[in-house]
Amino acid sequence: MTAPHPSCLACGGDDLEPWAEATDLEYFTVSETFAYLRCTACKSLSISPVPADRLAEIYPSDYYSYDAGAQQSLAQRVKAFFDRRFFSAATRSIPGASLAALDVGGGAGQQLDALRDADERVTHTAVVDLDEGAQRLA
Repeated sequence: MTAPHPSCLACGGDDLEPWAEATDLEYFTVSETFAYLRCTACKSLSISPVPADRLAEIYPSDYYSYDAGAQQSLAQRVKAFFDRRFFSAATRSIPGASLAALDVGGGAGQQLDALRDADERVTHTAVVDLDEGAQRLA
């Protein structure tokens, strides 16, 4: 029996091309390698297969994205600096007096904080996360 052909999680398209393979090198919660596929239509990345039933295992309660308000380590401060720099460059070419952003799977919303810090035009943000604790923090 062959596995079903994956579709893009963003647009539903079925023309996906291999983009990368990766394993968890941060928390080492799982040992297997996951395939990342890029949609040729909308350019979104999808993971295949989606480990929906293992999210609590893959993202432990001390996952950085759930830890809002904790004192940042030097490495986290350096990452935040580069995040702001990246977001500033990424939004520079987007026209408009105000911008809105959505972060799917964004934990407590730190990336959206960095985005707002990088571009004062970002006036509305929303984060969606399956983890109820992260939702409360966001």
